[in-house]
Amino acid sequence: MRKPLLYIRKAYSDYVMLSIASEEGLRTQQAIVLGISDAALLLEEEATSTYTNAVYTKELMETHGLRSAIVVSSDYHMRRVKLIFDRVYKDSGIELTYVTSQRNDQMWYKDRANVWYTFTEFVKIPAYALRLYKFIDIE
Repeated sequence: MRKPLLYIRKAYSDYVMLSIASEEGLRTQQAIVLGISDAALLLEEEATSTYTNAVYTKELMETHGLRSAIVVSSDYHMRRVKLIFDRVYKDSGIELTYVTSQRNDQMWYKDRANVWYTFTEFVKIPAYALRLYKFIDIE
């Protein structure tokens, strides 16, 4: 599995929020090794799907008075992330910018696992468009 790079620059943000930091490259300890202080880390550890991820991160942002975020996800997952986050954050006043973590030298079609993840998105996107995430907790 590729290791996503985690960057923070003071010019972008005072905080880094990790939501369900279980994938390689996203763990709290790795963020600290990269120089992000404990005080700058906001952790969301309850989400079980993309939908609950959006709900819980929005609550955490509102609690901390944050007005904007850079949402980072894989390229194959970004379309669904944007669909859900735009709905959940609608009328919140929080501005979202979307950025993929995929590096150009590691395209989705070059890795068997990423081909599978990309394929599953074609099933999940219609389910999210139909708002089925409110009735079942689909990842």
